Amino acid sequence: MIQADDPSIGHLTPLFENIASEEVILELVGSKCLPILLYGLECYPLIKSELSSLDFVITRVLMKLFKSANVSLINDSYLFFKFLLPSEILEKRKQKFLHNFVCCANILRFLA
Repeated sequence: MIQADDPSIGHLTPLFENIASEEVILELVGSKCLPILLYGLECYPLIKSELSSLDFVITRVLMKLFKSANVSLINDSYLFFKFLLPSEILEKRKQKFLHNFVCCANILRFLA
């Protein structure tokens, strides 16, 4: 499991701290880091603690980005920047995966 101090995510914010805005950093995290973090997980059953671990990685990035451990500030930043938690993204991906899986199974039954 990727941790908050992993080079692919944890060291991203100090690199762009004085160069890029928060919006740019969050866009980079959302477009480059989250796909790596969530790759292929929609086909596995994850327990609540595993989903919480995924959410913590991104929460920790936001804590470093805003230099705050205030949970309400971090939760507000999710809303303000329209940034979804990994568990929310994974739920949507899982629904899409299951829908496609059922449709594929129905087609195979029709062809057989």
